[in-house]
Amino acid sequence: GSYPLMALLRGELLTGPGHVSLQEALAYQFLDRSGSGSVWEAGSDRAELAQGWLFYDSPLLVAGLVAALLCLLWRRTIWIPVAVVSFAVPVVAGEGYLPAMYIIAILPFLALAIGCGVEAVADRLARLGSARTTQGHGRLRRGTAAALALVLLVVAAPHWWRQDSTLLTQRSNEDWYSTLAWVQENVPREDTVVVPYSMWQDLRASGWRDPWQVVVTEKVDLDPKFLEVHPDGAAAVEWLVVGPYVPSNIEELGLTMVGEALEHSVPAETFGSWSVHRVQAR
Repeated sequence: GSYPLMALLRGELLTGPGHVSLQEALAYQFLDRSGSGSVWEAGSDRAELAQGWLFYDSPLLVAGLVAALLCLLWRRTIWIPVAVVSFAVPVVAGEGYLPAMYIIAILPFLALAIGCGVEAVADRLARLGSARTTQGHGRLRRGTAAALALVLLVVAAPHWWRQDSTLLTQRSNEDWYSTLAWVQENVPREDTVVVPYSMWQDLRASGWRDPWQVVVTEKVDLDPKFLEVHPDGAAAVEWLVVGPYVPSNIEELGLTMVGEALEHSVPAETFGSWSVHRVQAR
């Protein structure tokens, strides 16, 4: 609720001249943005994203979905599968844009489902057991819960160990780091540099004090403030940092000035999928 309130207080709730608006942002995210395709369509962005989620943590996702079904057995935990379904339906049934970080919202509910599912199974098995006394019933119940937890750990631990070892020992963003270091060492601070969002904050902290000297790629075309500060438009851009998604963003978002700057530039340095371009004077 605080986000719409902030937009209202800033005069940016509804569409109007001379400012961004929450209304336009929502319309773009839900209506205008290109979709990710169907999860049932092989090769679609949505299907590949779902496969990526399973690759990184299939034990939690699969066990969580199964456990969510077990949570239907208890009235006090029935809200957990309801929450899981509410998150899963847009993934399975939708075809609109699906952000990669969407999975984060469902992870806590899947973890809760596993805990409650183990509890439900342990309770049912204990009730079916032969223990006659309350003490025996408690021991059987605790033993069943421990056995189920051990099975989950044995299944998940090797997968988690491999994934965590990779994440903690490999520098997958080596090209990004090299590009950042090159720009910091070679580009004059008084020059106008256009960079992707993922690098803007780091360069902003490297000595470019004016927010319109180091500019986010999309803001060149989509923020009217750029032309107020740089009336020459694309000709004002002196350096252009190109990441993996910059070319597709230029095409999909219609970034004509960025495209023009890129067309009149020459690569100064390249690091894998990242490159720094020197825009030629014209």
